[in-house]
Formats: sequence, C-alpha cells, structure tokens
Amino acid sequence: MANILLLEPNYHAKYPPLGLMKISYFHKFVRMDHPVVFAKGYISKESPYAAMEWDRIYISTMFTYEWQETIKTIKYAKQLVAGDINKIIIGGIASTLMPDEFEKETGIRPIPGLLNVKGKLGYDNDEVIDNLPPDYSILDDISYKYESANNYFAYTTRGCGMNCSFCAVKTLEPTYIERVEISTQISQVRTLDQADGKQGELRRDLLLLDNNVLRSKRFPEIIEEIKKLGFHKGATYINQRSGKPLPRSVDFNQGLDANLLTKHKAKLLGQIAIKPARIAFDHIEDADMYTEAILNCVDANITEFSNYILFNSETSSGKGHKYAADKPEDLHNRLTITMDLNEKINKSSIQKVSIYSFPMRYIPLNAKDRNYVGPNWNRKFLRTIQVMLTPTMGKGVAGRSYFNAAFGCDVEEFSQFLLMPETLLSGRGRLAKSNKPGDIDPERLRKEQENEMLIMRWKECYSRLKNKQQLIPIIENNDFKIGTFYKLEDPSLMKLYLFYLSTSQFLELINKRKTKNENKIILDFCKEDAPEYYGAILHHIYDKHYHYHMLEKGLYRTFGHEALNHLVAEWILDGYNDDAFLENLENLTISVRTTHIDIDALRTLYSFYLLDILDINNQKKSLIQLVLNEDYKAIWAFLYEHEYALNKLIADRQNSGEDPGIIDVLYQFKNQLHS
Repeated sequence: MANILLLEPNYHAKYPPLGLMKISYFHKFVRMDHPVVFAKGYISKESPYAAMEWDRIYISTMFTYEWQETIKTIKYAKQLVAGDINKIIIGGIASTLMPDEFEKETGIRPIPGLLNVKGKLGYDNDEVIDNLPPDYSILDDISYKYESANNYFAYTTRGCGMNCSFCAVKTLEPTYIERVEISTQISQVRTLDQADGKQGELRRDLLLLDNNVLRSKRFPEIIEEIKKLGFHKGATYINQRSGKPLPRSVDFNQGLDANLLTKHKAKLLGQIAIKPARIAFDHIEDADMYTEAILNCVDANITEFSNYILFNSETSSGKGHKYAADKPEDLHNRLTITMDLNEKINKSSIQKVSIYSFPMRYIPLNAKDRNYVGPNWNRKFLRTIQVMLTPTMGKGVAGRSYFNAAFGCDVEEFSQFLLMPETLLSGRGRLAKSNKPGDIDPERLRKEQENEMLIMRWKECYSRLKNKQQLIPIIENNDFKIGTFYKLEDPSLMKLYLFYLSTSQFLELINKRKTKNENKIILDFCKEDAPEYYGAILHHIYDKHYHYHMLEKGLYRTFGHEALNHLVAEWILDGYNDDAFLENLENLTISVRTTHIDIDALRTLYSFYLLDILDINNQKKSLIQLVLNEDYKAIWAFLYEHEYALNKLIADRQNSGEDPGIIDVLYQFKNQLHS
C-alpha cells in the first residue's frame, strides 16, 4: 500500500476536481492504497496527516490565469517529498496547455491530456482512469464547499472538433469520441454512496461536461441512456430529509452548439429534464443562428436557457468562420437581442420562458493572470462590466428592468456608463424602496439620492466636452492620480476628471499648491458644477473625525470660512455627536485667524443640548441656516429665549439637594451665556 495525497490549488472552483476524484477511486478501490487524502492548497497543521511521508502527490491544474496559486501548490508539494520530484504528478487543463512553462518553473514534466489510456500513471496494473467513477468521499476531507458537489458528474462524449482558435478543447481533447457510456459510472457512484451508509439516492441532478455533445451521430443513444438513468422530462428525486419529491435536472454545462441545434436535436433534448439549456452567443455575427436555436428549443417545450456571451475577445476563427474582435457595443447588442427574444417568445407562448445571459470575459489560453485586454477594450471598460455584474452575484442578466438600469437602455447610454466613475456606477439603485417609512434607512437613502444627483452632474459635465473622445485615453487604464489633473489643459476635462478622484485624493489635491486657474476650476466645480460632490467631501471630513487644523492649507485656503460653516452644519445635523469637534474647530479658527465663527456661541449651544433644557433637534434646520448665514447674534438670541429653562434647572437641582459641584457647573453655563 502507498500513502497518496491529492492536491487542488487553493483557487476558487465551482466544481470539484473530477480527475483527482477518479484517481482517488483508482488508489482506494483498485490498488487498495491507504491513506488517500485530499487537500485544498495545503494540509492543515491540525490534520493527522500533517507529518505524513507521501509516496505520491497528485496536483490538478485548472485555468492558466491561476498560474501563481498553482505554482505555489507545486512548490509546497516539493517540500513534502523533500525535493523528490518523481513522487509528484501534475495534470489537468493548465499543465496540458503549457507543459514547457510548468517544467521550466518547477522541474516537473506534467502528464498531458486525458487519462484515457492505460499506463499514464506509470503502474503495471494501471486502469483507464477516465472510465472510473469519481470518489465523492474525498470532498469530506476539506471544509471548502463546491457549489455543485452533489451532482453526478460525467462525460457522454469527448472532444469537440470545431477547432475554434480561442478554445482549449482542441489541445485538451484532440480526438472526438462520439459516445461514452455513463450508466456503469453512475451505478458505481450510487453503490459507493450506499457503502458510506447513505440512505436512498444521494445525488439529485446530472451535470454533463461534454464540449460538443450535439456533434455526435449517436446523440439519440445518449438521450436514451440519460432517460433510462432516471433523468427524463418530469423526473423527480426524493429529498433525503423531507421525503418530498423534487424535480431533477440535466445540465450540459459546457454549452450546446447553436450551429448544430436543429429542430430534431432540440426535440430529443426536450425529452430529458434539461435545465437550463446553455447556448453560447459568442459573436454578434451568429445572431440569426443563435435565435433559431433558441426557438427550436422553445418548440420542444424547453423553457429555461442560459447563454454565455464572450467579450473582450481577439480576432478568431472556428466553425468555418472568421470572427472580428468584439467591441463593447457588440456585448450590449447581444444582450439586447436576448432580451427582445425572451419578451417576444413570452408574448406568444403559453409557458413562460426565461433566458439568462452570462457575460464571460475572454482570457487567452496562455495567460498567466486575468489582465488581458482585448484590442477594442481597455481596463476601465472591463472594470465597468465587472461592476455592472456585481449585483447579480453570478445569477446572470435576465430582467429588462435590471438590464436597462445596469447596462443602459441603448448603446449610447451603455457607452456613457463605460466611461462613468466606478463609485457612481456601484452606487446606482442599490436600495429597495418600501412603502413603509420605517423600512428605509435614512442614511442609506441619503447616500442613494446623493449618488443619483452626482450621476446627473457627471452627465452634465460630460456633455460639455467638445471632443468626448479625448476622455478615453485619460481614463482607459483605470488608474486615477492627482498628477493627471495638473497635466490637463481643457477646463471642462479638468472638472470632469475630479469625479474620478477618491475623497482622500481630492483632499490631497486641495492641499497642494495650485495656480489661480486651477484653484478657480476646483471652486467652480464644487460650487456650480457639482455642489453635491463638495457636500459629500464635507460629510466625509466630518464623518471621519479629521483633525481640522490639518486641513488649514487645503480646506480653508481653498474654500474659505464657508467650508467651516458647512462643517458646523454637519455637526448640528449629526446631533452634536462628535465631542472633539469644537476643540478641533477652535484650533483651526485660531490657526487661520478667522473671526467668522463664534466658538463661544457654539459651546453654549452644545451645553444647552447636553443639559436637555431645550429641544434643539426640532430647531436643526433653522440653526443650520443661522450658522451658514453666520448670524451668531440670532443664535445668542435663541439661547437667551431659553434662559428660563436653565434657571428652572438650577432651582430644581438646588431644591433636591444636588451636589454643590454640579450646581457650580450650571452657574458656569449661565455665566457663559451672559459673557
């Protein structure tokens, strides 16, 4: 017997490593090795196997852009075997695509391609690993949870044959195999589940990883086998906890080729519990073919669809066609075509049809990270798409209302969104409105309304650009620095660029020495073009409890005493919650030698608030207006009107035998009022 370790690099994975699961079955049930241990990235120090000496370590690889994490895992494995690399076996997608790079980096030559012939693992009694059932029990070794771990995983065909230039399948599975029988594998998995003490059938759905099942001439046989396995249309599964029947599903997860999705094949698909039917719409040139494929499936009573939409691509070929590199507007147009098609079908169909679109960012086959930028894209555009998709949490784009709000009603609005600052994009429409006032967080509602107004201000500033194309090279790298502001010459462009700076960057900008023209542009921007932006800056300064003397060069010398008035207004609006505010404010007024703010009046106001002798909260609006108008005489008058409340408080405390020290403090407040 041998000690076997199976390692999957510690990257995010939706599906469990099928290759390692089959290798586990081989070692456990064919070679009878023990232990066979699975780990995600590394073995925990608390594991009983932490000090184990391993006879073999298998490492799976997935996407090439997970290069760093994968190499980290291989180097970790080399430590476990004290540098004896003959004990380490590397395989999978990335290592098959880039074997030379892996060998150069690690000294280990990967096993390429599929484990579909005997002898690939180097044993005399090797099996065809690819034909073995997966060992699901290894997933219990780790705390990481795969989204679809409880599916049956299988292939009914291998390869593709379409030779698309952007696709890895032609390298991973160069030979098309028209039929892979899966009944034995499924039966063995069911037997293994029972052996583990599970009652009833454990797995509900069938997830098939075929790359192009529709190309098979034996497709009808494949459908018949799926039906016999219990995944026919309307098939159910008995939930192990509740005992209730639940609908089953079949998912050809890698997609169905629209080019081959004829009426006949769609009718066959309609005989199984397919949910969803995944149909790629990678190129705008394929719009008619894609539409026809969807309609063929609808005629076969298939009602749920999920279409992959590739974007950020380069010029490519495949399926006998040449495809141009996609443009951002192509993405919007493909999403629109799907929305229109979905609505058109539902107007004439009795059964409701749902089509979810999944925009997928193209990354070349040899990329070692996710940083590739297509010829018609840039980093800013790609980041914008990511922000647009964040609220969906991987569920895809389906509803028209969300699509219009996130991607724009038309290409023109979409193009504007691509240019818009990320902070404005991410703050759009995130709060659910309620008819019940108590259900709305006032602060969150304020932020949403503020963001909506800033979007409007950004659009107004953008519309003033005489040459709108000049903005793209300035923002395309999605890297915004205050130094860029000084390099711009067009005042309209300088104002627009201020929207892209973070709050801390803006504060740094106003602290730097500026020309009169630059200072005027900032003032005009804050007072006329985007007063809400200026308001947000002040709110941030107050909210973060800045020491205001640090803002002497920036805030005061740029905006003058009016900025200090606005900070006082924030303090009142906030309910006088910052205890250090008045001290910081006094330090700043002394430093800049301004007499526009009466600190004594504010201290007395704060004292009255602490004593709870008048309802200042109901007077917030009027008090704020007095502060903004610098009418401190009126503030003193307001305080004098409530002197009787202070006198009554003193009398009540004296009559109750209050501590003389407290009484002295109250008299100090009274003296403060009259000083």
